[in-house]
Amino acid sequence: MARLLCLLPLAFFLAVLLHHAPLTVSRPSSGLAHVHQESKTLQPRYSRYNGRATWFIPDTGACGDVNSKSDYIVAMNYAQYNNGSPCHKVVVIKNKANNRVVKAKVTDEVSAKGSFFFFSFFTTKKKCPSCAYGSLDLSPAAFQALGDLDTGVLPASRSHPLDLDSKKKKKTLMSLFSLL
Repeated sequence: MARLLCLLPLAFFLAVLLHHAPLTVSRPSSGLAHVHQESKTLQPRYSRYNGRATWFIPDTGACGDVNSKSDYIVAMNYAQYNNGSPCHKVVVIKNKANNRVVKAKVTDEVSAKGSFFFFSFFTTKKKCPSCAYGSLDLSPAAFQALGDLDTGVLPASRSHPLDLDSKKKKKTLMSLFSLL
């Protein structure tokens, strides 16, 4: 009986904890989304970032690749470039104004130049007005897939950089087009 009384506070604590825990129901059929009981909204499993998309004339990028105007490439903002961790990964980009979608490979970074007492503390690969977190700089070919070059700036959303080495991962990428 004494042992039972000792376990009673633990049982009460677990009951309270389970009562207040949010209920999440997974949808394994698609493998791409979760339904949250509280909000009842469909959430993509892959992160989505919002920002502005601009375009630039590519050359040798921060990832070491020599690129041309016809390549589908993207330069990420300095903060999300993260010392090259997304190099050679693919992002899915959506023009939020017309819903056009394109995929492009990360090959460069976009950063604002900074200095401290006349010393540069990080270098600038490209300079653009949309260097904010979530924003991208696209090659002319990738930008034209989303809109007209004359517009210069597009409202955009993009996926988290994906490593697409296998065929299974390429199917996942194609499924992301509908989620953006």
